Amino acid sequence: IVDLDHFKEINDTLGHAAGDIFLQQVGQRIVSSVKGADAVCRLGGDEFAVLISGLRTPEHADAVAARLLTVLSEPVGFDGLRLSIEGSVGVACYPADATSFDELLRRADVALYQAKTARGSFSHYRVDRDESSLHRLALAAELRTALADDQFVVHFQPQFDLATGRPVGAEALVRWQHPQRGLLAPDAFIGAVEHSGLIRDFTMVVVEKAVAECASWAADGSQLNVAVNLSARNLLDKEISTDVGRVLLRHGLPAERLVLEITETTMMSELEVVEEVLGALRTMGVQLSVDDFGTGYSSLAFLQRVAVNEVKIDRTFVAGLADSESARALVRATVQLAHSLGARAVGEGVEDEALADALRTLGCDFAQGYHLGRPMPADALRKALGLRQLPLSAPGPRTEADGRHLRAIAG
Repeated sequence: IVDLDHFKEINDTLGHAAGDIFLQQVGQRIVSSVKGADAVCRLGGDEFAVLISGLRTPEHADAVAARLLTVLSEPVGFDGLRLSIEGSVGVACYPADATSFDELLRRADVALYQAKTARGSFSHYRVDRDESSLHRLALAAELRTALADDQFVVHFQPQFDLATGRPVGAEALVRWQHPQRGLLAPDAFIGAVEHSGLIRDFTMVVVEKAVAECASWAADGSQLNVAVNLSARNLLDKEISTDVGRVLLRHGLPAERLVLEITETTMMSELEVVEEVLGALRTMGVQLSVDDFGTGYSSLAFLQRVAVNEVKIDRTFVAGLADSESARALVRATVQLAHSLGARAVGEGVEDEALADALRTLGCDFAQGYHLGRPMPADALRKALGLRQLPLSAPGPRTEADGRHLRAIAG
């Protein structure tokens, strides 16, 4: 079974007519690359099935899968655009893996889910991995129920101004209040959300909850921002600016109070669409932040093309400030780069007071991390922010100058 990794983005961005043409071109490629196949058919959506008899060994089937991936790796031309395409392939063989057609198809589907953990790859069915893959399929169904039953909750991690010690905002971090498994962290389900085609609905649920909470802070007289992470798939959705605008209007929150965090790993071949989407959000007044800066392959090129309000320095660089001169040099350069672009610099992963002091010395503007405040439910954050100023606790007697420090708040 062949699954296309980027079809939904193309369909959502360019329309169903373009998607149909895209599928026709891909189908022709598949047929051409497996001449002699007994059948090539589209199962539905962006999945194709290839049935080949007469292969002597499973390794011959793997060779066909590798050839399919090579053919699919070439961009598809459409209306002057070169659309990136990758595929994942699941392989199952009769009679080694299954003894009936239905079982063969199901096990190829299980192998496909195994392959999709690393995009652009193929996987041969392995019985020892079947349980986890079936769990992934069940998880996708549970996620649909979770969206329908409002099982997702948002916790907030506060962010502070390093110069004044005052809270300036909070990042919205989603959790799943699972009815049987309890409160689940994002690592347990985000990958499944991405692969199940639910990312748009999921993102808008998080935006809705975050904006509603920020509006309640504003009603209390607070001027805090709220930040929400966007998936790379969201950046190819031309309707997201309209959806976000409706949420802001519904809750009466000024657009500049919402910060949308994006990663820099978006493929440069798709940056034209990304620029259009982000440009529409900027025009509305929404702030843009580059998350985990320094970890993607296109850092500087991304900043050259996309105007942002904020650059978040990845925690791996912040962690090295205490004992690495090269880490200090990199963070200093990133802070200076952000300022030269008219953006603020934010240090992530501040785990102790020494790191907060180091960031302040290097001119970093804001910071967040467990030492300053763990992610916490909305009511806990409101209680903590009622303090107005949250300085870091420091050993020894406090002086007036110590007011610049921040105190950790419990999560």
